[in-house]
Amino acid sequence: MKQDENQLKEELSLKNNESTELEELELINDITEELPPEKKEQINQLYLKQSYSGPLPPPVHIEGYNNAIDNGGERLMKMVEKEAEQRLEERKHRMEIEAKIVNHTIKQKYIGQIMGFAIAIIVLGVSYSLVKQGYELPGAILGSAGLVGLVAVFVTSGRFKQKSDN
Repeated sequence: MKQDENQLKEELSLKNNESTELEELELINDITEELPPEKKEQINQLYLKQSYSGPLPPPVHIEGYNNAIDNGGERLMKMVEKEAEQRLEERKHRMEIEAKIVNHTIKQKYIGQIMGFAIAIIVLGVSYSLVKQGYELPGAILGSAGLVGLVAVFVTSGRFKQKSDN
């Protein structure tokens, strides 16, 4: 349904453009009616306007390039193909870099978690050995402060990242 609507809009747009161009050409012919044929032709050539979008001009223009330059159309096609290949290579390169960044970030987080776990085990081990040797108060303080500090770091870093992502 939507495709039919779009096609109808395109056809109407083309008809409007064609009718506008015909009106403009008629107006130019009316104005240039009394001029000599050479001048009239010059004005018509100056008025000629065309537009296109995309990497390639219309086939009529490619033929014009062939007439103006030896193998001009073929050279133009090669240039467009080369440009398209370069864009594709740039996209591939960008995607590879983004994948490397994501992998590096994941590895960094994983190593950080392992290091945090190792520090927690070491702090708990030192705290346990202090308590076992009779230094209960320093051992308890070290164990509880160390664990509270580590928990605080993990909790606040998670909250900070959530805020920075928004």
